[in-house]
Amino acid sequence: MHLGHGALRDAARDRAVVDHRAVAGADAGYKLFAAGDPHIAAYAANIGMIAALTQKAAHTILANHHPVLGVAAFKPKSGPILVGPNNLGLAQVLGQADPKLYPAGIDLLLSGHVHVFEQLSFGGKFPAQFVTGFSGTQEDIVPLPETLPDKSDPFPGASPDAFSSWVDGFGFMTMERTGPDTWTADIRDRNGTVVDNCTIAGRVSKCTVPQVHVHP
Repeated sequence: MHLGHGALRDAARDRAVVDHRAVAGADAGYKLFAAGDPHIAAYAANIGMIAALTQKAAHTILANHHPVLGVAAFKPKSGPILVGPNNLGLAQVLGQADPKLYPAGIDLLLSGHVHVFEQLSFGGKFPAQFVTGFSGTQEDIVPLPETLPDKSDPFPGASPDAFSSWVDGFGFMTMERTGPDTWTADIRDRNGTVVDNCTIAGRVSKCTVPQVHVHP
């Protein structure tokens, strides 16, 4: 959903959608913003909207394009594959506004941008992060490790205690609510076959399969 420079709350479904992509000319990606960069103020305004919207419910799912608490694999010209934060720019602005990144009522982050599947949980300290970009037109193919290496935390203090991924496979995710703040999420291939199953309880998530190895 493209909302322009703004945000939307669906009160009936405890869901908020924020479009960070609409900040003109900005791609909050793998680099920090320089001091005084005008995009910082624009992103800060979006963050203010998030705080205002999420005060209206005890449990909120936040859908935003960039996965602030996701990780990415990078293949340099030489040497081993590197794994690290996916969105340093936006995390930088969020962290300046609140060292906990998000208000306590946000349980789950649903994002795309990176054309893989990822699930990360942080023991309840931060919202659980799901990256469901694997329905895109071109999958990212740099492999992620089954276990994340040291110093790959997406944000200082955000050390995943549960991680699942699927790289180089087309699919989609379905969710079913099982309680006020609990969900099941099925990871499906493009034929609809379940290849992984995840549970979400508040800010804590866990998947059955650490790494899916199914290719189209």
